[in-house]
Amino acid sequence: MRYSLITLVVLFVYHLFADRITPYSSQATIDTFLVQIAPEVAGPVRAVGVQDNHAVKKGQMLFQIDPAPFKISLQSAEANLALALQNAGSSEADIRVADAQLKRQQIELATNRELGTIILDLAEKKALSQTQAIRARSEIEKTEADIIRSIAEAERARIRLGETGENNAQVRQAAAAVEQAKLDLKRSTVRAPANGVVTNHCAWRPASSPTRVRR
Repeated sequence: MRYSLITLVVLFVYHLFADRITPYSSQATIDTFLVQIAPEVAGPVRAVGVQDNHAVKKGQMLFQIDPAPFKISLQSAEANLALALQNAGSSEADIRVADAQLKRQQIELATNRELGTIILDLAEKKALSQTQAIRARSEIEKTEADIIRSIAEAERARIRLGETGENNAQVRQAAAAVEQAKLDLKRSTVRAPANGVVTNHCAWRPASSPTRVRR
């Protein structure tokens, strides 16, 4: 009887300490954090860098979508940017040409007015014919009309160009396309966002199928 009581006390004490060190329950559950990984660009999967139920580290490649189309898109965008810069430079040159032509016509107008004044004065004094006076007035009026047209053409060229250099609208649009193409190329390689374990890995299916990383 005495030994039985001692045995029961020992078992009771053991149960108390064991429950604190290695608790046991048939109702216990374990929660885990799942991150669903899906590509942000579409295309056929070219390479898979992980296996299902295997650990991965943050930044490790999970799978790669064929980058060839995205490289081509980047090259095309870079070519369009170069073309936009070239067009902007050409438009700036057109403005300089228009300004130079306007300046030349202004000089011609000043000269025609000075000569016209002399011709008209001589015509009034009957030293020259009225035909020469008419021609002088015509040259002045023609030069004035050319100046008005040159001013309009120069203004139109400035409006067409807009901002100059990298601030030009077409250049900014082409530069944005380059950045987007770079981003798409980068996104063609899908990497683990954190340390974890790959589960329900299905990258061998169409590229839109998800892969889950259990952290």
